[in-house]
Amino acid sequence: MVVVEAPSSRVFNGRLRACVRKSDSTLYLPGKRKCRKGDKSLTLQLRGLAGSDGATGSTGSAGDVGKTGPTGATGATSATGTTGATGATGATGAVGPAFSGYYGAFYDTSIQTNSVADTARTVLLNEVTNGVNGVISNGVSVVSGSRITLANTGIYNLEFSIQIDKTDGGSDDIDIWLAKNGANALWTNTKQTLVGSAGEKYIAAWNFVVSAQAGDYFELMWSSPDTFMRLVAAPAQVSPARPGVPSVMISVMQVR
Repeated sequence: MVVVEAPSSRVFNGRLRACVRKSDSTLYLPGKRKCRKGDKSLTLQLRGLAGSDGATGSTGSAGDVGKTGPTGATGATSATGTTGATGATGATGAVGPAFSGYYGAFYDTSIQTNSVADTARTVLLNEVTNGVNGVISNGVSVVSGSRITLANTGIYNLEFSIQIDKTDGGSDDIDIWLAKNGANALWTNTKQTLVGSAGEKYIAAWNFVVSAQAGDYFELMWSSPDTFMRLVAAPAQVSPARPGVPSVMISVMQVR
């Protein structure tokens, strides 16, 4: 039996001081007083039962957002996925115009002289038949011995090589230019001067890129103030055997 003799008790750190009455071993709490004389004093270890949870308080306001942490290391690259299926083939584009590539190669085996000084002369061609003596042509022909005639509209490259010599000493001039449909083509002239003794030779060789309509014709022209100037050919030679030298070679090729 526990007897409480005072309205208050002293509890220290979860412990309670109590007394045991000597006469009947009754346990009592001494209150503010000490145990009675002759009674034993002891300390009780108190363990209370947990109370029920109180009501949850209201949620406090959200705190400030903290600083963003550093970016983590990049993860390893994953394996390449499988290749997707090939898409459908697009429609075939329109076929462009056919390119025929018209051409012609002609030459002359005669010596062309300058009997009258300062006279505009056409460069002549006497080997002009396709398939004969090395001549080839397709859509390009030579008319009237000098007119390089184009049967088809297009852009053409016209190249030539002319062997020139003179029959006197000193210096002799020659001009070579291009004419189209009987009229001189602007800014096509080139002037050359041969210097030396008789028989001095020179090769005039260059090209023109020309635009032509079907039926247009072109001619190489030349003139000299010296009657000793000429376009010279030479026959085949022996020891060793060598082919003849044409006075003029002309090739024409369509480029577009």
